[in-house]
Formats: sequence, structure tokens, C-alpha cells
Amino acid sequence: MEEVVVKLVGHGGQGDERRVATLLTRVPGVAQAEAGLTGGQVRVLFNPHLLTSASLLAVLNNAGFDAVL
Repeated sequence: MEEVVVKLVGHGGQGDERRVATLLTRVPGVAQAEAGLTGGQVRVLFNPHLLTSASLLAVLNNAGFDAVL
């Protein structure tokens, strides 16, 4: 498993973080996604054999979130 912290640019608060975490947990290969205690961050644990960090960002950007690593 690999872990990354995704930062939401211009996020709307913990509500957005929770929505992102929920969205990512539905992606095959994501084992866990947690909204962070630090604003605008989501910690993601994923299988690097199934996903890349770039593909995680693409999922979020396609859903309308501005996300970076």
C-alpha cells in the first residue's frame, strides 16, 4: 500500500474534505481515505498496483475539486 496526502485548493471546509474522502473510498484500489485534521487535506491509502497518485488527482479534478499532492 502507498499513502499520499491530497490537498484541496480553495476548499470549502471539512464538508468538502468528507465528500472527497467518500468519493475516493468508492474508487477500486483505494483502501482508505480520511479527511484530515488540518484544513483542506485528505489522507489516502491505496494499492499502487491498481492506481497512481496521478489517477487519484484525475478522479478528484473530474469531480470538480481542485486537488494537488
